[in-house]
Amino acid sequence: MTGYVFDIDDTLYCREDLLWKAVNEATGNALSDRDRNGFIRLFYQLSEENLPLVERGEITAQESNIWRFVECFRSFGVSDPEAVGVTATDLYTDLQNHITLSEPLVRLMDHLSSSGCPLGVLTNGETSHQWAKYDMLRLDRWIPKERVIVSGEVGTTKPDPAIFRIAQLRMALAPEDLWMIGDSYEGDIAGASHCGWHSVWINRRNEPVTDVTPDLMFENEYDMTNYLLCSAE
Repeated sequence: MTGYVFDIDDTLYCREDLLWKAVNEATGNALSDRDRNGFIRLFYQLSEENLPLVERGEITAQESNIWRFVECFRSFGVSDPEAVGVTATDLYTDLQNHITLSEPLVRLMDHLSSSGCPLGVLTNGETSHQWAKYDMLRLDRWIPKERVIVSGEVGTTKPDPAIFRIAQLRMALAPEDLWMIGDSYEGDIAGASHCGWHSVWINRRNEPVTDVTPDLMFENEYDMTNYLLCSAE
């Protein structure tokens, strides 16, 4: 039996698109599309720095978002980064509160579930924030809550092998029977591979492979879904 474990952000929905839309609206399109990858890369780097504070409840997710936007806007030379950062955070939060699963991903989940494949979630982030996404995406249609692992809830974060061991126990499968599907090379792909799992990398920014090689790699969730569904036919 094969089990599939999904990351949430930038895997089951494209967080990058929401982030860049908020940036464009807050700045009046002051940054060009050439800035997109660099801006997002810096934003996510700052996310990793702040994640432990958010998970421990020392700062809120909103405070983290404001700080990240302000630092990114300052780095990219946007005027009045403090005010624009607050505006971007409000826009981004509203967009995050209306995420949905794409129709191809719904078909993929339906297919995997009906084929008897256990499905799970393994995601980094603050507990209530990630559970809200689980609810908005209606993942309970295929993934029971006991197979959802949120780093803020279990006290360890990808790529720590400990969190993969927790997921393995919840999935009740051997490492070689588990596939991790995610967008983070270090957290999802390297983390899973070092624990003996298979991996599928959604490589949105065409980042290089520097350590382990994923079993499969795609530019977005749509290409991944189409490939997996066609392979099952």
